[in-house]
Amino acid sequence: MPYIKLPNFKMGINPSLRSKLNPLALTGTQKIMLASSRIFGTNISGNLRSGNSELQKKFSPEKELAEFNTYAHDLSSGFPWVQYYEQKERHKMMIELRKMRILMRGIKIGKKKGGGKVTLMDVFETKADEDF
Repeated sequence: MPYIKLPNFKMGINPSLRSKLNPLALTGTQKIMLASSRIFGTNISGNLRSGNSELQKKFSPEKELAEFNTYAHDLSSGFPWVQYYEQKERHKMMIELRKMRILMRGIKIGKKKGGGKVTLMDVFETKADEDF
């Protein structure tokens, strides 16, 4: 690795600290810093994100496991791929009933004066002279 000295200009991305190191005369701290960056994949200096901040955060297993604690009445919160077929069918039936009520608003159900029997299918059949 060649030794490159970069000037410190005020740029968006700072030059890497690695380029300022002299590979022939590394101190112990610099060796540890290079080894940790090689192992953990962190970026040395610069404004790029590094895994070092993640490693320094306090680990709480309760918080991590909390997202997997699901209740039997609501499986979809933890397992979104579970599909509720019964609820979907009930929803479809509710929509069909609403459609039926909307269609039946303008039709009188029951015996007509002087008319014959009214069957169930007569509700859906209208004569040519009848208007809704």
